[in-house]
Amino acid sequence: PPPFALSTRFPSTMDPDIFNQFGMFADLNVFNDQILWGVSTWRVVAAFFIIFLGFLSRKVIASTFSILAKRSRGNHWKWDDEAINLLPAPLALVAQVLLWRVAAAGIQLPTEPVNVSELVGKGLEVALIVGIVWTLFRVIDVVALIAERASDTTKTRVDDQIVPLMRKTLKVFVAV
Repeated sequence: PPPFALSTRFPSTMDPDIFNQFGMFADLNVFNDQILWGVSTWRVVAAFFIIFLGFLSRKVIASTFSILAKRSRGNHWKWDDEAINLLPAPLALVAQVLLWRVAAAGIQLPTEPVNVSELVGKGLEVALIVGIVWTLFRVIDVVALIAERASDTTKTRVDDQIVPLMRKTLKVFVAV
């Protein structure tokens, strides 16, 4: 089983008939026994809910950053405006992929005849790495913008040429 696999049976400390004590929960044991595409129905429902949370996380992050953008307009710092503009999309991707990984681990995808579980796991791993690298690239851009503004206040032109080189160097370092 995957490292984050959820148990299909009740833990030994929990009475399996606990649902029968409450009228509205009497039929929930059916979810444990029903099979849909070779997977317990409750796992499919849980995976659907977690995937939905992944999509919802994108909207929550975008809304949070738009609220931050409204609050930061009145201050005299410019770097926070840049960070608020550059960071929501990659952070939303990372949050979304992390939730999808939880869903994929919990649903126990088939391994025969084709190892779908490994295929989905590797695909989500690649997406997570891309999201993290994208986030780091955006953070580097924000730091470079701060450095460019600081270099504009100096009289020498050397630091004006060093900042773009440092930005490119850091991005290559992160990519490698």
